[in-house]
Amino acid sequence: MVTLDHSEIHKWCIERGLALYKDTFPYYKSSDSRVRMDFPVAHRIPMMAKFMCRVLRETFPSEMMLWIHSTGIGEEFLDATGLRHINLLRLGLGETSDVLERPGHLFARTEEAECIGMAVLPFLYEWDAYLIPADGRYFAHISHHGNVEVGFPETSQTPAIMEDLSILEPQIITDRYGTI
Repeated sequence: MVTLDHSEIHKWCIERGLALYKDTFPYYKSSDSRVRMDFPVAHRIPMMAKFMCRVLRETFPSEMMLWIHSTGIGEEFLDATGLRHINLLRLGLGETSDVLERPGHLFARTEEAECIGMAVLPFLYEWDAYLIPADGRYFAHISHHGNVEVGFPETSQTPAIMEDLSILEPQIITDRYGTI
């Protein structure tokens, strides 16, 4: 695992064809299409994190980025616990910086278990996070609102992503972030 600071995250996203709305939220410059899934009950969250990582991972040959976008949204003690939890995981992977300083995590293809293990944390601690494969063909937004949205640049990709995600019963949403 390699960590990235905010400017490195922005550069990584732009290199993959994503724009950043208000320099913060990734979107595609063409009309975005997204599918939304509600979080499962708590004991099924690791399964959902694994499924999201695997669906996205199938589309790229090398890396997956987990960007811990926003913390401090929920209850203060729970958030502090989550930050301690993720920083201990990072320390176990050799990263000594704080997640707030370097919130991007690049996982190699061989680090699937580490990626899934860390992707569970935004679900548990009510954070916003993004999973973005190296090819940028899709991205997933884990929201503190209790859902995951998978974004992709063209509605022509809707059938493929719907088939991949059908077990999670997604809703289709189409909008254009660039015009917000």
